[in-house]
Amino acid sequence: MRPEYFDHVDQQYPYALIGPLREQLQVLEERADHYVHHVRMSDGDRKTMEQVHQLLADTRAQLEKLRDESGQPTE
Repeated sequence: MRPEYFDHVDQQYPYALIGPLREQLQVLEERADHYVHHVRMSDGDRKTMEQVHQLLADTRAQLEKLRDESGQPTE
């Protein structure tokens, strides 16, 4: 187990912390979509990359839901 170490003086909230994670997932999602449509590969490999794209899209959607449910901090 990691010892506690705090980078920030002020308390942080999921709403703010999830945003950058969601943005990075979107970059990966777009890259996977590009591979599906623009890279030469076998049909089986393309199907795998389509699944990767969908997994990333679903994960990003879940992060967005968690972020929305966490509510914006009022401070």
